[in-house]
Amino acid sequence: MISVQNHRLLLSGSKLLAFVAFLSFLASCSVLQPKAPTPTAPKAEKPIEPKEPSEEPAKPVEASVNKVVLLLPFQLDKIKGEVPSRADVKRAEMPLDFYQGFKLALDNLAKEG
Repeated sequence: MISVQNHRLLLSGSKLLAFVAFLSFLASCSVLQPKAPTPTAPKAEKPIEPKEPSEEPAKPVEASVNKVVLLLPFQLDKIKGEVPSRADVKRAEMPLDFYQGFKLALDNLAKEG
């Protein structure tokens, strides 16, 4: 006896469900282009009348004043206890030297104007 495979039976309603799923997929992928607004003629505007200033005019800022900000990594958060140890002083040595040099240069520039 020879056994032959049977054909698969169609599932009821599966084609309709696949078609609806495909249509919903296409609808979600579609991109709608927004319509460009129609140009309208500019309306004639009334000229703006200057109002009297109710506030005092702003004071001019001095042009010769410069502000300088310097951030240095002193690492003061790593100091343990009230008295700094030799390692704490050594860690802050380079930023202190840089600050002293920067302050010296700034003072010389301020002296020259």
